[in-house]
Parts: sequence; C-alpha cells; structure tokens
Amino acid sequence: MKKVCTIALGAMIALPLVGSAATVIDENFNDVTGLGTAASTRTVADILANNPAQLPSGSLWASVAIPPSAADVNIRRADNAINTTAGSSGFDSFFAPATGANNFLVLGDQSGVIGNNPSTGVFAYVVPFSVLPGQTQVSIDFDWAFDGTDTSTALTNVDNFIAGIAGDGFSMSNPMAVFTPLVSGSSPGGFSSGHFSQTFAASSLPVPVPATGLRYLVFALSEGTSLTAPNGTNSAIGIDNILVAAVPEPETYAFMLAGLGLVGLVAKRRARA
Repeated sequence: MKKVCTIALGAMIALPLVGSAATVIDENFNDVTGLGTAASTRTVADILANNPAQLPSGSLWASVAIPPSAADVNIRRADNAINTTAGSSGFDSFFAPATGANNFLVLGDQSGVIGNNPSTGVFAYVVPFSVLPGQTQVSIDFDWAFDGTDTSTALTNVDNFIAGIAGDGFSMSNPMAVFTPLVSGSSPGGFSSGHFSQTFAASSLPVPVPATGLRYLVFALSEGTSLTAPNGTNSAIGIDNILVAAVPEPETYAFMLAGLGLVGLVAKRRARA
C-alpha cells in the first residue's frame, strides 16, 4: 500500500505545471453510416435528421443557391471519385487513405467528380464550440482541399473558399462573413490543400453569442456566376479531421495537481499509521 501511494504521488509531481488540453471537437466523419459504395454520398441534412450523434452537437449547414439543395453539403468516402481523380476534377487523393473506411466532408458538389451541380451559390458547414472560464488558449486543426474548373478573373465570377471563426452576429445566411479568417483562397486555377494547425489566445477570438457563449468554426464556399466553357466556375471544398481543443490557464492546472498531491500525502500517512 505504501509503495502504490508513493508512486502515484511521484507521478503527479513529475507532470509539468502547464495546462492540459480538453478536446472540444474531434470529428473525422468516419462514423457516418450509409455510405455503402465508393459512389455513395450522404447529406449532412440527412445525418442531422436521422443520426445526429454522428456529427458534432449543434452542427449547421447551408445552401444559399438557386435552387438550394441539401445535396450541396455531403459526406463521402475517400475512395469516391471526387477524391481519387487528379486535375481540376478532383482532390488528387489528398484525403488518405483512399478507402471506404475513411470519410470526409464535401461542399459545393452533389455527386461524382467536380463539375456537377451546383455551379453557383454559397455553401457552408458550421460547428459551434464554447470556451469555458479559465481556458486561456484554443487550438484548432483541420485538413482542407480546394479545387475546380474556375479560371475566371472577373470579380463577379470568382470562386472563394474560407475557413474561419465567427461569434456574435454570425448568420447562416451569410456564412462567408467570418471574423477571424484561418484559411482563404480564390479561383483555384490549380489544386490547393493543406493541414491547418494553430493555437489562439481565447481572448483574441470573436465575441461569443451572449445567450449561449458559443463561437462557430465555419467552412464556406462561394461559387460565382456560371460562365461558358472553358471558364466555368465549378469548384468544391473537402474538409476532414476537425479538432478543437481548449487549454486551461497554468495556475488552474497547477492548483489541481497540488490538490491531487495532498490526497496522495494523506493516503500515504494513513497507510503508515
């Protein structure tokens, strides 16, 4: 009994007195069901209606298009043609492994390779998150890919992608209006992709919604007015591996460890007695 208590206390003392990250969102879409073949798609709207636990709580989607369609925001397997196709019609197998067990999110394309409907409109997927009192830092990670046939330089026809953080005043009717941009791009004449990873001071984030204390991690695509070939404006976004983690201030964590240490000392003294 003495040995167990002594080891436990030593482990506590050895831990660094810095904040320990608390995962707020951890979403890779791999638990989404209903994707039976490589060509399958499943809309976020359908998942939220029938299997809401398969997406982060409070997830939102938008299709501001003519006509709007739930099919514009969907989940696919990584062996779907939109991922495995190279060039302007796909994501060059960026989302790996390209198997039926690995899923990801698609914005701005209903099925198959890039080039199908829709060809104009604004499409978004939004995840709310909160930062608790005492959490001084927030880390955000995600994988993204942006590709398509848009080669136009005309201002009204440009396709735009943005990922960012929004807070009080955010509206799903205008999801491109984020307050803290993280990644942005226009007119993907060539394929672009990356892994975003950055830590922010909680105080630097947009003001949260007063009633709920929520902020929003926003992924949005705006496709410009359709043009005739070869200057089409058909693009798509792929998103995967969304991770949001909050870190408490070091003093709070140190106090917690000190409390655990006292518990260990008491147990040790009782064992000796």
